[in-house]
Amino acid sequence: MSTMSTRPRSKKGRFRSKKQQSKVDLFIKNNVDREKTTRGDDCSEESANDDNSEHITWRDGRRVVEFGVLIDELKAGCRFCDQPISLVDLTSELRYGLGSLLSVKCKNDHINLIPTGKRHFRAKSDSLKAREQAWEINDKLAFRHAALIGKETGKVLSYATRNKFCRKCDVAERNNISADDHDCRKNWTGNSKAMEPDMCVSMVTNLHKDEISVGCLEMDNDATTIAKVRSEVDPSMKKTSDKNHTMKQFANRLWDLKKQKHYKELSAKTITHIKKCFSFCLALNSGDVSAIQSELPAIIPHLYGVHDKCSIQWCGYLKAPDTYVPKRLPYKRYLRDVHLKSDLSSILQEFAQNSEMLAHLGSSQSNESLNNTIASKAPKANFFSGSESNDYRVAAAVAQKNLGYQYISKVNERMLLSPGKVTQTMAEKTDRKRERAREVSRTVEAKRRRIQKKVDKLSEEACCETREGTTYESGVDLNNNSPDTIEIPSNVMTPTFQKVPDGKYSFVYFDLETTGLRNDSHITQIGAILGDEKFERFVLPKKKVETGAVAVTGLSSSGTLLFKNGEPVDARGIKDSLSDFSTWIKKFPDPVLVAHNAKFDAEILCNTLIRISDVDSNFIVGFVDTLSLLREKLPGRSSYKQEELAKDLLQQQYSAHDAPSDAAALQDIVQCVCSNSDGFLKHSFSVQSVINTIQFEHMKSSNISSLYILFQKNVISKMILNKIAASGLNISHLQIAHRRDPENGIRNLLSEKVSSTGQPRVTANSRIISSISHHFQLSCS
Repeated sequence: MSTMSTRPRSKKGRFRSKKQQSKVDLFIKNNVDREKTTRGDDCSEESANDDNSEHITWRDGRRVVEFGVLIDELKAGCRFCDQPISLVDLTSELRYGLGSLLSVKCKNDHINLIPTGKRHFRAKSDSLKAREQAWEINDKLAFRHAALIGKETGKVLSYATRNKFCRKCDVAERNNISADDHDCRKNWTGNSKAMEPDMCVSMVTNLHKDEISVGCLEMDNDATTIAKVRSEVDPSMKKTSDKNHTMKQFANRLWDLKKQKHYKELSAKTITHIKKCFSFCLALNSGDVSAIQSELPAIIPHLYGVHDKCSIQWCGYLKAPDTYVPKRLPYKRYLRDVHLKSDLSSILQEFAQNSEMLAHLGSSQSNESLNNTIASKAPKANFFSGSESNDYRVAAAVAQKNLGYQYISKVNERMLLSPGKVTQTMAEKTDRKRERAREVSRTVEAKRRRIQKKVDKLSEEACCETREGTTYESGVDLNNNSPDTIEIPSNVMTPTFQKVPDGKYSFVYFDLETTGLRNDSHITQIGAILGDEKFERFVLPKKKVETGAVAVTGLSSSGTLLFKNGEPVDARGIKDSLSDFSTWIKKFPDPVLVAHNAKFDAEILCNTLIRISDVDSNFIVGFVDTLSLLREKLPGRSSYKQEELAKDLLQQQYSAHDAPSDAAALQDIVQCVCSNSDGFLKHSFSVQSVINTIQFEHMKSSNISSLYILFQKNVISKMILNKIAASGLNISHLQIAHRRDPENGIRNLLSEKVSSTGQPRVTANSRIISSISHHFQLSCS
């Protein structure tokens, strides 16, 4: 009896020799032992975390994972037996800063150490040439740069870099040998947060050595840089804070206050208005310390309707006290919460105490621009700071900032290389394009456009979040047992009638008689004609024929009988009648139905086909409306009624409002006016257009029914009722929007801009939106 071989195989499926397998086993053993030794533990989950201040298991916290590395390692299978491995069998984790080795078992209980990211070469073992590696994710955090840019020239006067790592030095240190002579860029061993002050000190010192004086530094307020410069270089050094960072700090204080104390009045709209007041105060009083110190605290009383400390330069109430309304505040009402007033006043008073700083704000936009250029040459996703490569890339970015793209040609010249004409031409074109973009970006129009784009983007995001609910949030799947997954539909466009595509068609003249004038009326008679081929059928309706229709057509019904002028006629059910009509009309290739005022007949026919699903609805291509056709061909007439047209054009009277007679008369009228069918398709529309219109009307009618209570309670007008319903919203959608965001949910939903027109979905009128929001607020309370 044969047995299955248990000899190990290679990745290609071949059997390994004992010698080959022994090398593989030894390699894996040493590799695992080295990982254990590096950590000084036994790969168990408990010991793997002994070195940490907090005992975090592999189930806790977040990780930085490079998916490509992780997937490749898992696809490779078990290193011992080639069995497939999966993260489902993860048992423990060895953490190396932000890098990790995951211990994963195969089906044969072999432990595989799977890295979560890339590691770069450091040293080699003499025995198996096994590579000892460093985690790139940790080394990528060990580099920073800084630059001093002249305010007037916009040129980089000095720059510096700090590196905590050198690959060659690290290799030598691990092997206890002396490093070869190399261009070592490792120049920092301290905390990464202290790099910025140190670089600034060195740059200012070097400029002073070159007899270039630095009197003021413009920067953010996130580091102790200025204190270090004053203590080590120049005690009289001045500092100007960055305006954008200052505004962000102020806004963050307001958002933190909202988060901590949950003030209802401190909505996003209120915070935006306070930020604008703060920014306007700083801009209006730039350079005037005393004015800022006195007018900043006046902002909060102004929001509460107290204007005795306001200035006529910015307070609308002082300009027009009789007509002033706080339009920028929620519901156009002053704030009323006294506790909120106290907290806001404390924040403004705190900033007012730093009025010396606020009166002289600068901008670090030039530095941000340089940072973007450096990021394009030294992307953070790649590791360059282990050698001189990173410094070269920063230097290239500085050269581009100072010289433009011509720096490439100048570098070539310094290296005694002749720069190519293509290189020079491209550099000139790029510099011209860059200069034009810079000039345009400085204009008032461009700045307004940037602000408007930002406002539109934020508004669009808010509207999407209101419609979609919370789809992404930290821990949303853990903290919420019943997540809100209902999605409010986007705007529904009113359907339009699309014409029938160009082609050759059979134009069949037809007419319907119905129980009434509504588009859901039932058919009582069908008549159609093409040449000498005729079709006529009486149909027994399931609805009572309205009195007005009886007077016009002479058709009435009672039980299972249909009467014409009081006489019973042979009538069939609608299903059989339409089936017969379908069979008759299929004799003609690609039939298009022609009718006078065809939209009414088309909606009746398509509505019936939708209701009776057993009948094939694809037996016609579309419809042609002779009312618009004859208006084009016979302009200036006082009447386009079919009877009047027959009397004037054909000099004949016929039995009007009888479907077969109407169809035959229409054929004679059209053939009298038009010798052929040229121009018919201009007045045509497809079957699908009619179906879309019917479905839209059904949706709108259903929405109106649910929203009608708002009209009854005088919350909205009938016009707004129809607009809300036509946009695809019903009462439940408004309730969901208000529940998700009681402050701005209704506003976001109704004022969302329609991409095709740029107009609000329903309305942006604050009075209407406030009325609806107030109604739901009362309902909730």
